[in-house]
Amino acid sequence: AKGDSRFRDPAWKQSWLFRRICQGYLSISDFVRALADEPDLEWADHERLALVVDNILDALAPTNFPLTNPTVWK
Repeated sequence: AKGDSRFRDPAWKQSWLFRRICQGYLSISDFVRALADEPDLEWADHERLALVVDNILDALAPTNFPLTNPTVWK
C-alpha cells in the first residue's frame, strides 16, 4: 500500500510468497473495512468501530509475525 512503511522491504515485491501474503492481507483489510462502513451507525459509533477494526487489522499484519516478515528472515 502506498505510504505504508511496513512493506518497505524489497522482498515484499520480489518474492512471490511475500507478495501473495501482502496482497492477501491488503485485500482482506479492504474487505473488512468496507464491511465496517456498511452499517448505518451514528458518527461516534462508526468512529469507535473503525478504530477497533483498524487496531485488529494492524495487529494481524504479516509484518508482526516472524514467519511472514522478510526483514526478520534476513
